[in-house]
Amino acid sequence: GTGATVVDGDVYAFGCGAKDQGLAPPCRLARVALESVTDRSAWRFFDGSDWSADQSRAAVLFTGAPTVTLFFNRHLDAWSAVYTLPLSNDVVLRTAPKLTGPWGAPRKLFTANKPEGSAYDVNVHPELGPDDGKLLFATFSRSNGVGWFGSEFVLERVELP
Repeated sequence: GTGATVVDGDVYAFGCGAKDQGLAPPCRLARVALESVTDRSAWRFFDGSDWSADQSRAAVLFTGAPTVTLFFNRHLDAWSAVYTLPLSNDVVLRTAPKLTGPWGAPRKLFTANKPEGSAYDVNVHPELGPDDGKLLFATFSRSNGVGWFGSEFVLERVELP
């Protein structure tokens, strides 16, 4: 899972996307006790109403992107998932009252200043802003024009309404 958090001793992780699942990959939720995080058989998957050991029963909670930042935002009083819309520079936020949903529609936070290509690696860092979550900081990489893989990280400041 790319979007992960720890709540009351359990790891919750969203896995978004899989090969050949289109531009807006489905995001599913799994959980496991922190002490069992490396035991694949201990993971449980949310099926829309309960937790199941059968991964194939995992419900799609929203469509997103392969990289998602997941955190609880006190300012919004909601769980927040931030990602870049696939093949875009638009960074969006979805919110939900619980990790299991229901997740709202994506709302645009900002457009990443990345002239070439799309911003696929946005991460929000709630630990950098004030505790209330009204002010967020996000990073993404963009080309610096040096070599094939040359890039630099940009720090973006976002103030929520």
